[in-house]
Amino acid sequence: MVTDEHNRNLKAIPTMEELRTVVFLMNPNSAAGPDGMNGAEVLSRLMNNLHQHPQYHGFLMAKKGPQINHLSFADDIIIFSSGRSHTLKLIMETLHTYEHASGQLINRDKSNFMVPSNAFNSTVRRIKKVTGFKQKNNPITYLGCPLYIGRQRIIYYSELIAKVVARIAGWQAKLISYGGRVTLIKHVIQALPIHLLSASSPPATTIKQIQSITANFFWGWKNERRKYHWSSWKNLSYPYDEGGIGVRLISDVAKSFQYKQWWIFRTKNSLWSEFLKAKYCQRSNPITKKWHTGQSLIWKHLMKNKHNVEPHIQWQIQSGSCLFWWDNWLGVGPLANFRSASSRQNNTKVSSFMINGQWNAELVSQKAPPQFVPSILASNINYQPHKLDQASWKPNNSGEFSCSFAWELIRDKKSKTRINSQTWHKHIPFKCSFLLWRALRGKLPTNEKLTSFGEAPAQCYCCNIPGLDTIDHVFVSGNFARKIWSLFSDSLGINKEYTPLRGLMMKWWSTKYKNDVHKLILQATPIFICWNLWKNRCAIKYGGKKSNITRVIYSVLKDNLNLLNTTYPYINWPNNWKELVLLVDKCTHEVTVKTVY
Repeated sequence: MVTDEHNRNLKAIPTMEELRTVVFLMNPNSAAGPDGMNGAEVLSRLMNNLHQHPQYHGFLMAKKGPQINHLSFADDIIIFSSGRSHTLKLIMETLHTYEHASGQLINRDKSNFMVPSNAFNSTVRRIKKVTGFKQKNNPITYLGCPLYIGRQRIIYYSELIAKVVARIAGWQAKLISYGGRVTLIKHVIQALPIHLLSASSPPATTIKQIQSITANFFWGWKNERRKYHWSSWKNLSYPYDEGGIGVRLISDVAKSFQYKQWWIFRTKNSLWSEFLKAKYCQRSNPITKKWHTGQSLIWKHLMKNKHNVEPHIQWQIQSGSCLFWWDNWLGVGPLANFRSASSRQNNTKVSSFMINGQWNAELVSQKAPPQFVPSILASNINYQPHKLDQASWKPNNSGEFSCSFAWELIRDKKSKTRINSQTWHKHIPFKCSFLLWRALRGKLPTNEKLTSFGEAPAQCYCCNIPGLDTIDHVFVSGNFARKIWSLFSDSLGINKEYTPLRGLMMKWWSTKYKNDVHKLILQATPIFICWNLWKNRCAIKYGGKKSNITRVIYSVLKDNLNLLNTTYPYINWPNNWKELVLLVDKCTHEVTVKTVY
């Protein structure tokens, strides 16, 4: 039994000797264990004890919400305070107490304070005098995020832009293929702002600037001028099977993190969500609230996105702790939406409509919307009185929120086509597939495009028979191209009749295959043929070489061998195309079961 004396001892502020004992008993080379405290926790408790001091006046916050006077992470701490002299002195005394007890000193050169732009000069002088810290203007960077007072400005995120530019400047874009650039974009450039996006939302201009820098890096530079962008970054930012190259728009990623913020606000009892609810939702439910001028930017984003996120959150009833009118526990959205405007819906919990874990049929019939009474009474309750109701994220079968599923809800979508999905394979070099992607969309520097720039039509560089330098001529109808396609089509039994490039690709990809290796050859060979036809054309135009059919045939064979050796390294593949096709036809899939002891 805890007596009054025990309570007084527990609430008492620790003495200097007690603090010193606790701090110096800690292992200096490791974090505290489950039952121990580290130095930051000691300081945190000292700061929290200030709320009990009669002369302490903290930062003005909602009375019904959490009273916060500091946030700490590792060896950094942010203190929120009023500018009153007594309060400042109490804070500095607490910091001195911690310094004396721990042996650690505050780095005053790195310590600053911020005040609103309308603060009196006398207040600024008082803070400088009591603390000895320097004043710093907006913004300060804490854990990689800019903190500021007032309106959001683009310049606050200039550090993020500088990081992206600096990282790209260290890469020699001329020496990196399109595939290498896409890999760096996906796993480096687009990863740089992720931490920041999870905590705050940069201005749209900042996000557009990052996307512009990324697009410039992808398409490249020449003589300090950016090269022509053959396709917009938005058109590239689709999954492979929807006609893109598998990158994501930063704007969509940023919005998915905003969705996550609403999920946390609605479903988690965190310090952050409690603070926002106390500040903005004391008299009404968050679902009914609106953003008003002067309220915070984070609240603006929450209010903007809630109607898109809320339909995807469903509550699983256990003890009935969720709200009867405002939480989507029946699967039809908030029941308050189905009541007349004159009816006032309070924050009544589902448990108020239950008796001993079962529905109170009479009360449900009286209060609930009539059209949903049968559904409510028919719904099963897995009643567990000691468990809170759980929120489930409907797009994910596991019920867990995921930014990737949120991104799927946000992004623009295109229809999936076979030709888009067949263009790509994880073992086919990106540069080969991307060349075909461009050819199918007319995104190559041939006559079709160059004449629109005012250049005169050019003759074909590959064939002995005259013809124009067009996509169709280079890849399909030209004399040189027809010979290449004929050689490889004959051995695989594919019809050689002329069809445009798109139809030709589908002819190869629609051919019935005999096994997985045969399927891979049918998918990859036309891609490699297109790649090497283009290489041959460019070698003549820019490299001064002559058209060589033997070189192209060998290159297509070599690319196929590299693909097969990568995908099926345990098979000895022949270096002759006809022998290779014969071996591919004979391949069978075998399953071996081995006993492991």
